[in-house]
Amino acid sequence: PMGHEYKPACLFLITEGESGSGKTQANKYSHYSITKWEKNAYQLFVERLQEWEADRNALKGAERTHYEATVPKPKNESMVVTDATIEAVLDKFIIDGLPNQSWTTSEAGQFLNGHSMKSDTAGNALSSLTTLWSDGRANRERSIKSQYGTPKTTAHDVRLTIDLAGQRAIIEPALNDSLM
Repeated sequence: PMGHEYKPACLFLITEGESGSGKTQANKYSHYSITKWEKNAYQLFVERLQEWEADRNALKGAERTHYEATVPKPKNESMVVTDATIEAVLDKFIIDGLPNQSWTTSEAGQFLNGHSMKSDTAGNALSSLTTLWSDGRANRERSIKSQYGTPKTTAHDVRLTIDLAGQRAIIEPALNDSLM
């Protein structure tokens, strides 16, 4: 909280290091507890999903429809992504209801050269990241008639950390790009 309003704490971090300088090892040390929690949370998600699917698949007709309508499908509550798109990150905020995420990688090229930061999509992705940074809001609206349509369109008070580590050859072009 800041004064009379809520200000999310979003961190955007870039670490430069040569190949073999220990970027990956530093991430392992700094994220040890987070990685341990993530691994356990993911294993639990997989188990719950398998149980949910087995229970659903044992049903037919109206019973199956009722099950799908009343028993929510388990969600992956992992908060750390390494190789994602901005759409997937926004969906985790909006559809899955996760208030905190971290886009973390010791290979900055996964982010800077990934699908979201390609020239034809970078402006849109950067606008979404700027909105997350400045007011903690994620918004993604698609036609409800499309296969990607959902009635959930916005998440408020969300926080995103971007933590990239990479070599100068990957980071420097991004930092010299006027759009970035």
